[in-house]
Amino acid sequence: MLGERTKKCTNPKHHYPRVKLLKEENMRDKEIDLRYNTLERIIEQWNNLRDIYRKIYNEKKLGPEEENAFLKTKEFLAKQYYLVQQLVKEYNAGEERIDIVLAALISVDTIPQISELQIKKIDNDWHITYLSMNRVMGILESKKDKLAHTSAVGLFLKKIFLNPFLNLLVLIVVIIVLYLVSVNVFQLDKILKPVPEEKTEEGPK
Repeated sequence: MLGERTKKCTNPKHHYPRVKLLKEENMRDKEIDLRYNTLERIIEQWNNLRDIYRKIYNEKKLGPEEENAFLKTKEFLAKQYYLVQQLVKEYNAGEERIDIVLAALISVDTIPQISELQIKKIDNDWHITYLSMNRVMGILESKKDKLAHTSAVGLFLKKIFLNPFLNLLVLIVVIIVLYLVSVNVFQLDKILKPVPEEKTEEGPK
């Protein structure tokens, strides 16, 4: 029983709560950076998709470069669809229609045959998705700036509190300030000042 009571706790979160907090903050920083960088690349490929299908539609011809670029871009966006869907929903940034656009652009051979009404619908769905993704980018950028500011302040305070010389200096200043406040407010100097002894006059015996 005694051995169980005196058994040392091996759970790190009980001994190092500050370390755990710092790790969690670092994980949040990395997660936001990853989301931001990934979405930035998705938007880049989303722009490429529109340039490609618009070029094919307007010129009514297809070269090997356009075909290869179209297939790679469409494949990339299809893989990232669920991530965009999650981010847009999580940050309440509107709606995304990646699946609708990709479904309408069945293959490079069918793009020149799309009607004018259909291409306008694709452009509209593309634009709605583009705006939603950029709203998410704005939110993530704001979070990045906020975390960067918080991290800078935390690092500055950490340097101060881990410096023994500064800690001693702060302690001395605090003691001096408390003493001065006590002197002015409570008249501590009068309390601590020794009371002079009263002299008694002795008469003639």
